[in-house]
Amino acid sequence: MTRRLAAAIGVVLLVAGCGGSDNSAEKDVSTYIQDVNSIQHGLSLPLGQVALGYRQLATGSNLPAMQPKLAKSAVTIRKLERRVDALDPPPEAIRLDATIRRLVHGESQLAEELALLAAYVHDAAPVLARATAAGKSLHEALSVPRTRAAQATALEAYATPLDTAAKQLAKLEAPPVVAPSRRTQIQTYRLIAARARALATALRNGKSGAQEVHDLQLAVASSSSAQAQKTRIAAIKAFNRRTAKLRRLEADAQRERNRLERTLS
Repeated sequence: MTRRLAAAIGVVLLVAGCGGSDNSAEKDVSTYIQDVNSIQHGLSLPLGQVALGYRQLATGSNLPAMQPKLAKSAVTIRKLERRVDALDPPPEAIRLDATIRRLVHGESQLAEELALLAAYVHDAAPVLARATAAGKSLHEALSVPRTRAAQATALEAYATPLDTAAKQLAKLEAPPVVAPSRRTQIQTYRLIAARARALATALRNGKSGAQEVHDLQLAVASSSSAQAQKTRIAAIKAFNRRTAKLRRLEADAQRERNRLERTLS
């Protein structure tokens, strides 16, 4: 991805070489391109950080650790995007300018969403860990003979951290790419907590609890340890689509560069 994002810089820098005579249009285009080049040079480092963050996501490495750098890169790209928007291209470069604006805007969006994803993964990790720990504690508590009242107490103790986890996840800002999975996770935690309390009530009331046990088992089964992996895969696919769009914009810029060279040479 580093090469893909950096390719946009190369496209613009090449445009600066077109022309070279005293023609007024060529001079205007050259001046415009010099301004763009100055901005694009500033994009090199932050785009490199975005590319590295993308690789961390794709390989399952520690994306949250990059969150500060990704956030800083997103701010830098956003500032440079405003500089691109402030440019006044000559008529001959209007089409190229529109493509560059769309390209830089896409890079800015990609950087912001990746930074937000890193922050979400970082903040959600301890919440998910506590919910997992609650499940292990329940398993240990029920793995030895206990009275019905003791079992009910263990189930209620299990439900409380799940409700807490659901509330904490709901407060986190999730990027669109993981919003559906977060919503499912919240619903699952709430369902498991409700089913655990229903079983606890049945046990305290002297009922068999057979139906409540079945309901709890179904709820727990819906919460898979593979959920995090599914979320990461969904994020990768979404970012792949975004980078594919950027590559198409790079190709558009290249074609427009060629057209300018033919027209102004």
